[in-house]
Amino acid sequence: MIAQSDLFAPSGPQTAVPGKSTYRGYLKWRDTPEGGKAYGLVAHGALTEFRSGAERISIKRLCEQVRHLHHIEVNNTHASWIADSLIDDYPQLKGVIERRARKKAKTL
Repeated sequence: MIAQSDLFAPSGPQTAVPGKSTYRGYLKWRDTPEGGKAYGLVAHGALTEFRSGAERISIKRLCEQVRHLHHIEVNNTHASWIADSLIDDYPQLKGVIERRARKKAKTL
Protein backbone atom coordinates (compact mmCIF):
# COMPACT_ATOMS: atom_id res chain seq x y z
CA MET A 1 0.00 0.00 0.00
CA ILE A 2 1.21 3.54 -0.78
CA ALA A 3 1.60 5.78 2.24
CA GLN A 4 0.02 9.24 2.10
CA SER A 5 3.43 10.82 2.70
CA ASP A 6 4.76 9.10 -0.48
CA LEU A 7 2.26 11.04 -2.58
CA PHE A 8 3.81 14.32 -1.53
CA ALA A 9 7.47 13.33 -1.43
CA PRO A 10 10.11 15.92 -2.28
CA SER A 11 11.26 16.06 -5.87
CA GLY A 12 14.17 13.74 -5.19
CA PRO A 13 17.89 13.86 -4.62
CA GLN A 14 19.98 16.79 -5.69
CA THR A 15 21.14 16.32 -9.28
CA ALA A 16 23.81 19.04 -9.41
CA VAL A 17 27.23 17.74 -10.30
CA PRO A 18 29.85 18.93 -7.79
CA GLY A 19 32.18 21.46 -9.40
CA LYS A 20 29.96 22.03 -12.43
CA SER A 21 29.16 25.59 -11.35
CA THR A 22 32.79 26.61 -10.99
CA TYR A 23 35.10 28.33 -13.45
CA ARG A 24 36.96 25.05 -13.83
CA GLY A 25 33.61 23.37 -14.57
CA TYR A 26 32.89 26.02 -17.20
CA LEU A 27 36.23 25.41 -18.90
CA LYS A 28 35.62 21.64 -18.92
CA TRP A 29 32.12 22.16 -20.35
CA ARG A 30 33.40 24.56 -22.99
CA ASP A 31 35.85 21.88 -24.22
CA THR A 32 33.03 19.38 -24.78
CA PRO A 33 31.32 19.14 -28.20
CA GLU A 34 28.05 20.36 -26.65
CA GLY A 35 29.76 23.26 -24.83
CA GLY A 36 31.68 24.28 -27.94
CA LYS A 37 28.51 24.25 -30.00
CA ALA A 38 26.60 26.26 -27.38
CA TYR A 39 29.42 28.82 -27.16
CA GLY A 40 29.48 29.11 -30.96
CA LEU A 41 25.73 29.67 -31.12
CA VAL A 42 25.85 32.33 -28.38
CA ALA A 43 28.80 34.02 -30.14
CA HIS A 44 26.93 33.97 -33.45
CA GLY A 45 23.87 35.51 -31.81
CA ALA A 46 25.93 38.20 -30.07
CA LEU A 47 27.81 39.11 -33.25
CA THR A 48 24.59 39.20 -35.27
CA GLU A 49 23.00 41.56 -32.75
CA PHE A 50 26.15 43.70 -32.65
CA ARG A 51 26.21 44.02 -36.44
CA SER A 52 22.51 44.95 -36.35
CA GLY A 53 23.34 47.90 -34.10
CA ALA A 54 22.28 46.54 -30.70
CA GLU A 55 23.30 48.82 -27.86
CA ARG A 56 23.09 46.09 -25.18
CA ILE A 57 23.40 42.32 -25.56
CA SER A 58 22.19 39.94 -22.87
CA ILE A 59 24.28 36.78 -22.81
CA LYS A 60 21.81 35.24 -20.36
CA ARG A 61 19.04 35.72 -22.94
CA LEU A 62 21.18 34.21 -25.70
CA CYS A 63 21.95 31.21 -23.45
CA GLU A 64 18.21 30.77 -22.88
CA GLN A 65 17.65 30.82 -26.65
CA VAL A 66 20.33 28.18 -27.21
CA ARG A 67 18.79 26.05 -24.48
CA HIS A 68 15.28 26.41 -25.89
CA LEU A 69 15.91 26.31 -29.66
CA HIS A 70 18.80 23.86 -29.82
CA HIS A 71 18.11 21.75 -26.70
CA ILE A 72 21.66 22.19 -25.44
CA GLU A 73 22.28 22.37 -21.70
CA VAL A 74 23.82 25.67 -20.63
CA ASN A 75 24.42 26.13 -16.90
CA ASN A 76 23.10 29.54 -15.80
CA THR A 77 26.27 30.21 -13.85
CA HIS A 78 28.27 29.88 -17.07
CA ALA A 79 26.66 32.97 -18.61
CA SER A 80 29.08 35.39 -16.95
CA TRP A 81 32.09 33.33 -18.04
CA ILE A 82 30.67 33.05 -21.55
CA ALA A 83 30.43 36.87 -21.58
CA ASP A 84 34.07 37.15 -20.48
CA SER A 85 35.17 34.64 -23.13
CA LEU A 86 33.24 36.47 -25.84
CA ILE A 87 34.91 39.76 -24.95
CA ASP A 88 38.30 38.05 -24.99
CA ASP A 89 37.54 36.52 -28.40
CA TYR A 90 35.66 39.51 -29.87
CA PRO A 91 36.91 42.74 -28.24
CA GLN A 92 34.42 44.82 -30.26
CA LEU A 93 31.66 43.39 -28.03
CA LYS A 94 33.12 44.90 -24.85
CA GLY A 95 30.87 47.96 -24.80
CA VAL A 96 27.64 46.13 -25.57
CA ILE A 97 27.67 42.87 -23.62
CA GLU A 98 25.89 43.26 -20.31
CA ARG A 99 28.11 42.37 -17.37
CA ARG A 100 27.93 43.00 -13.65
CA ALA A 101 30.58 43.24 -10.99
CA ARG A 102 31.20 39.86 -9.37
CA LYS A 103 31.41 39.03 -5.71
CA LYS A 104 33.88 36.23 -6.34
CA ALA A 105 36.92 36.12 -8.58
CA LYS A 106 37.17 33.26 -11.04
CA THR A 107 39.73 30.75 -9.91
CA LEU A 108 40.89 27.41 -11.19
